[in-house]
Amino acid sequence: MTRLDVPGPAEHARVDVAGAALSAVGLAATVYALIESQQHGWGDPLVTASLVVGVAALLGFVAWEHRAPQPMLPLRLFANRNFAGANLATAFVYGALMLGSLSTALDIQEVAGYSAVVAGLITVPSPILSLLFARRVGRMAARIGPKVFLMAGPVLAGSGLLRLAC
Repeated sequence: MTRLDVPGPAEHARVDVAGAALSAVGLAATVYALIESQQHGWGDPLVTASLVVGVAALLGFVAWEHRAPQPMLPLRLFANRNFAGANLATAFVYGALMLGSLSTALDIQEVAGYSAVVAGLITVPSPILSLLFARRVGRMAARIGPKVFLMAGPVLAGSGLLRLAC
């Protein structure tokens, strides 16, 4: 296993303002375009302009982070296979969890006929359980290794979501 070339704490570290601004504009404009395209369509000039600005800002973010003296996100970290794989797996797991929570809340409202407030209250136990068990599971992962959790967690979550779908 190779050690990542990550600098230690710096006394005079600077905030990557340009990187933060490019990522904020890129994410906000892209999400705005995705949301508004449902109501106005992709042909709407504001939706199209927002998408173009968002994608351009995200590409600018990647270009800036390559040459920034103190980047917000050191892209060289992704050259490490374990780091890149763990981040990709995490993105898929959290994406699935968020989509599962959203579909559950919508199902509670649309199918069961409950209000949005009740649907929100019904889904509250899930984040509370995550908060209560995160430290214990983290300690277990440190003791027995993360592979068990990276394999069993998504399978268990996927099985539960498939059960809800049926």
